[in-house]
Amino acid sequence: ALFLDVESFAPGGAAAEAELELAVSVAGSIAAALSEKGSPVGLFANTLLTGSGRPAAIAPGAARGRLAEILEALARVTAARSLPSPVAVAASAPTSATLAVGALPPAMPMERGVTSPA
Repeated sequence: ALFLDVESFAPGGAAAEAELELAVSVAGSIAAALSEKGSPVGLFANTLLTGSGRPAAIAPGAARGRLAEILEALARVTAARSLPSPVAVAASAPTSATLAVGALPPAMPMERGVTSPA
């Protein structure tokens, strides 16, 4: 499942909006790649979707239409945190693999060859 932590994108400013858009794009690309391979994919984010007010919680699966459901949800994600962490939202959903998508704190820029803080 993909976990998108919108709280890691500080609201206010074009930079934060651009970072969230990039994270949404990356999550969508990963979902598409997994779906093409027939792997189950799901999405959990700690926000309510614009337009519906429902949680961004799609249990992992490989059913026809799952990718479209995930991409539609990603298109309606906002940076406004309205739920607990995406991990807490997904606590009851069975998953075989997980990927968290979020922003690094400004004090911890990524360096070449480093994929996560030590």
